[in-house]
Amino acid sequence: MKMKKKILMAAMTLLSVGMMTLTSCKDETSQSEKNISIRLEEVGYENSKMVIAGKDLHVEAHVLADAKIKSINIDLVDKVGKTVLSKEYKDEKYTYVLNTTFHEHIDIPANLPEGNYELRFTVTDVDNFSKTEKVMVKVLTFDPNAPKIDNYVVNGDVHTAKAGSKIMVTADVTVQSPVKEIEVEFHGKREFPIEIEGYEGKTGTFKVVAEVTVPADAEEGEYHVHFTVTDNKGRASTGELEGFKITK
Repeated sequence: MKMKKKILMAAMTLLSVGMMTLTSCKDETSQSEKNISIRLEEVGYENSKMVIAGKDLHVEAHVLADAKIKSINIDLVDKVGKTVLSKEYKDEKYTYVLNTTFHEHIDIPANLPEGNYELRFTVTDVDNFSKTEKVMVKVLTFDPNAPKIDNYVVNGDVHTAKAGSKIMVTADVTVQSPVKEIEVEFHGKREFPIEIEGYEGKTGTFKVVAEVTVPADAEEGEYHVHFTVTDNKGRASTGELEGFKITK
């Protein structure tokens, strides 16, 4: 009987060790199989990967995670590895969800030296698993001869309109070189650029008054409305209105 008892105890011990090993392997496998997908759609205006010091950097990304998102971090690192800007986002629209579209405008310090910087976009889930995507961004100093935009108004400061309706856009513009192009863009999940005609070649200070049609196929939601003036030397400036709502 004692021998049988010893054999039974040994078998139970081996089974216990086997189960622990199996559980451990399973846990390690599940952790290694975890994934966070990050797709950077836009870094800089129209994904130019450039920004002017003192202005804001547009960043848009689609994120898909196996576990709920806890935080999103943006870091800007210089060529010697020093972090010159760091922001953490824990907004409700980005956290405790499995997927989200990140869209923010990040203020770049005006005293940041011109040069190339590495933008690090990091997503961390509730299990503290994280993933980082990196992209190079060029910071430029402000050109005093670039077009200047003042008193930019969309739809008389009524920041909502129906898709397909007509609204007025006005702005005071000053250019040192002749205008090459003026464009209004509704920027949301999709981008809807609209060229404003009749101002090509103008110089000095003048007022832009333009009637534009809100894109008929735009989805309901909030949009940024960009107003960009480009001169014939390739210098461009953009006025921006955030929180413009398009309805159906």
